[in-house]
Amino acid sequence: MTEVKTSLADVRAAYRLIWAYQKRALDTVRLVQELFRGVSFKAWRNNLGNGTPASHVTPFGRDDADFLPIYGTSFLFAKPSVSPGHPREGDWMLEIRIVTDDGINKHLEQTHLGVDPFDKSIFVDPAEAKSLLILIVWKSVEDQDEGTDWVKGIWNYNEWPSDASKANGDVMINEYGSIHSFQVEVPLHDLASRADIEAFVRRSKLVFKDKLGLDIGL
Repeated sequence: MTEVKTSLADVRAAYRLIWAYQKRALDTVRLVQELFRGVSFKAWRNNLGNGTPASHVTPFGRDDADFLPIYGTSFLFAKPSVSPGHPREGDWMLEIRIVTDDGINKHLEQTHLGVDPFDKSIFVDPAEAKSLLILIVWKSVEDQDEGTDWVKGIWNYNEWPSDASKANGDVMINEYGSIHSFQVEVPLHDLASRADIEAFVRRSKLVFKDKLGLDIGL
């Protein structure tokens, strides 16, 4: 009984910490959006599950990750286009990713292989894992077909920049050649203040100008 009581106290402490963390994470995303002036919200997605179910949908029998929406999340923003139903040449979308624990990747790979998902030994040690803020710009290099919107028509069907492209500093080009993307990232612990976030965004804009030819403005 004492062990259970102690464990539940740990759970309460953890939830209070997560509450504060998620507020900080969302505030960071909001500030980055503001610094990319003129972009408006398009969609957000839980990258580890299917999203928290709506109130009229039973929560039972779902993936546990569905209830961890800020553990690995993408927020999508774009500038208003003259053709909102389909991006035109030169249009771009900003993806802001929060990766709370990149050590989860090993866990998911092992789980998909049939390993017990509650086996803590398959996680990367928390001290060795990283928490990241990732920015990806997706650029349309040609007019897209009618009805090909940013989220359902492009983002849902294209991969994030590959490990190889990131390692080589290459622009990622989709299989049709119509979408180019590039990624920059920073450990969350390097974003301790507003000034840190502003400096990171300024550096990122310069990278996107160099790699994608986008003059987003400082």
